[in-house]
Amino acid sequence: MDKDIVEQNNEIISVGELNRSAKYLLESNFPAVSVIGEISNLARPASGHIYFSLKDDEGSIQCAMFKGSNMGLNFNPKDGDECIVSGNISLFVQRGNYQLIAKKMILAGQGNLMQEFEKLKSKLKDEGLFDDANKLPIPEAPKHVAVITSTSTAALQDILSTIERRAPSMKISVSPATVQGENASETIIEAFKRIQNYNNNSSDKIDCVLLCRGGGSIEDLWCFNNEDLAREIFNFEIPIISGVGHEIDFTIADFVSDLRAPTPTAAAEIVSEFNFNLIEKLSEISKDLVSSIKNILRDKNQTLDYQSSHLKHPAHAIREQYRVLTSAYEKI
Repeated sequence: MDKDIVEQNNEIISVGELNRSAKYLLESNFPAVSVIGEISNLARPASGHIYFSLKDDEGSIQCAMFKGSNMGLNFNPKDGDECIVSGNISLFVQRGNYQLIAKKMILAGQGNLMQEFEKLKSKLKDEGLFDDANKLPIPEAPKHVAVITSTSTAALQDILSTIERRAPSMKISVSPATVQGENASETIIEAFKRIQNYNNNSSDKIDCVLLCRGGGSIEDLWCFNNEDLAREIFNFEIPIISGVGHEIDFTIADFVSDLRAPTPTAAAEIVSEFNFNLIEKLSEISKDLVSSIKNILRDKNQTLDYQSSHLKHPAHAIREQYRVLTSAYEKI
């Protein structure tokens, strides 16, 4: 019976060939997938990669998220988390088991928020709110900067300390706002209106605004994805630098602002760059000037020492003249 089966096959292939063929079929038919399930058996070896199973009531699949991808996670995955994992299906030829190579992963509850985010992003982009042509230039050397953030956050302290260190003469005003929660976007809009009202009634104009907060989950940063806030930023008459979250975090406010900084500290560094470079240049000039003066004084001292060594002491000169006179007198 077995012999008949073998004889009926036109070709006999190796295990490796079979697995490679299966790998090709999987990768060509599933170029990219998003799968929802519960994390189990999560492991984090020293390599920095993450290995886990994604399961539901009907089955499970092995997943691997390599270090370069998991560095972009905005949460710490653990067993029991329900997640949406996006990536590519592949097959490990040596063992014959297939797995999902994860490129992105979010908590399942964030899925609806991401859909809302992409929908609003697409809408505003089509209206031209993200176009570079509509962005205001950031002043090279702002004298008066306003900061919109919560007064209780570490982000504000980072901004203040950075500017104080790099541009101590720069004036800073804080227009406080709530940067997380249900009504946060409304308080941010009010903060912008206060700044505009100040400029309309003051000669000491604010010439740049920093909109900042520290990192957090998509829910924490959601107030920066508000359409009314986006339109307020777009219509604002003063240049705005956004510094919301970490480098991997992007919000609608980032896209509409005149310039995006990856962090609040980076925003402070951008706005103080000219002053910082000027101070550094003046410091270099001062050091060069002091060095030049020291060199001149050293050379003059050396010249003085040399000339002094060739001068006769006055007493010696008197004695010499006395000797000449005495000799002349004796000859008379």
